[in-house]
Amino acid sequence: MSENKTKNIIIRIVSVLIVILAILAAVFLINKGKQETVTTTETTTETTTEEPTTVKLSYVWEQEYHTNEFHVKQVIGRVVSDDLGINCNLVFGTGDECLALGAGLHKCSSLPGLKTPMTASATCPIIAGHCRTVFEGFSKIDPANGSLPEGLTITLEMPYGNYTYEIISATVGKAADFKFADHRASYGNFEPDTAIFYTCYPFGVVGYTKTDRLFMVCKLIDGFEVVDDTLTEDTTGTDDGIANDIG
Repeated sequence: MSENKTKNIIIRIVSVLIVILAILAAVFLINKGKQETVTTTETTTETTTEEPTTVKLSYVWEQEYHTNEFHVKQVIGRVVSDDLGINCNLVFGTGDECLALGAGLHKCSSLPGLKTPMTASATCPIIAGHCRTVFEGFSKIDPANGSLPEGLTITLEMPYGNYTYEIISATVGKAADFKFADHRASYGNFEPDTAIFYTCYPFGVVGYTKTDRLFMVCKLIDGFEVVDDTLTEDTTGTDDGIANDIG
């Protein structure tokens, strides 16, 4: 009897120890699972809340345009302004065929937000459009009407981001003798946070070739910076009488 009793006690003790070990193992696994969940949540949160401050131009080419060159008449974005009633394609080039498709980005200018390390070739978006079609809305800031209204904005919608500019000045110049290279200081020195829009002038007059242009200088108020990491040498564009491209 004594021997059986001892065996029973031992069996009970072993059973209790097994139960305790099972409970400890379960608690350990539960705590480990909670820690992994917290770590995953924290990692996910960090990933989704982090925002880039710059975009590399090589990434833009590869991801959005799949080329390192634009082609004349290629639609590369849109020009939108609720303030001025403008909503049209942004096309590469400012010839007649280009401007029949929308507003045109001049070939000697740059993409919105572009910051190039080559200071001699630094420029900004320079965009043309017909005053009786896509840029008819600019008649609302005709210098002949008085002072420029404040707070007017225009947005260049690109595949890599939107760039919103505020119009800060509007001046009239002769197309025949106008070159931006001669007026860099007046037009923001082609800084990356500047954009220039121009159209034929005056508005509302038909039946003759217009020799004047309305130039609007704008300052960037929203949009990512694009760093040009594709240039290997100075590739200064030729200023070929930039205001003559529209009739």
